[in-house]
Amino acid sequence: MTIIALIRDEDRLSQASAARTLMSFDLEVCDEDIYMGDASPTRRASERPVLQEAIGRLWRHDLLVVFDLVALGNSPTDVFRTLREIKDKGASVACICATKDGFDVVRDELLIQTLGLVAELDSRVRKPRACEAAQILKQHDARIGRPPSLDAESRRRALDALAAGRTIAEVARALNTSRQTIMRILASRGSR
Repeated sequence: MTIIALIRDEDRLSQASAARTLMSFDLEVCDEDIYMGDASPTRRASERPVLQEAIGRLWRHDLLVVFDLVALGNSPTDVFRTLREIKDKGASVACICATKDGFDVVRDELLIQTLGLVAELDSRVRKPRACEAAQILKQHDARIGRPPSLDAESRRRALDALAAGRTIAEVARALNTSRQTIMRILASRGSR
């Protein structure tokens, strides 16, 4: 079994201090098996080269040790996917978490179960929350989405020009907008 450690730049741990912390849990790791890299919360696991390199090195029965779950993804669902990917390779994950009494190790079985529940909860409440927010905006006559590229007067001029026989391309050029915008204005007139 090879132990691979992944340290985020943000963890502010050196390779030596990470190795000492791992040794305190009887986890011996070689310097070349300690990966350090960016784990920006805005980047998915698939967009993190150092994480992908560490996962690529894993074989059956290997152990990937992280000091923070953010090292594995940018959301509960992303971390859950990463844990499943590692589990599918036959490897496992341990997270060394800071506690009020020092550090503790949480293994992947507990992480997978817990994050599976959190990811399910997140997916169940995200859509209703978005719908509720949209309903509130609608009640207050607030616009949802991007503002229209043409004001009401320009839209009226576009419809008048089309009614007079001008082509969509000519109208778009005259109003300095796209053909798609003119087609949307035309379609919205028919739906009213």
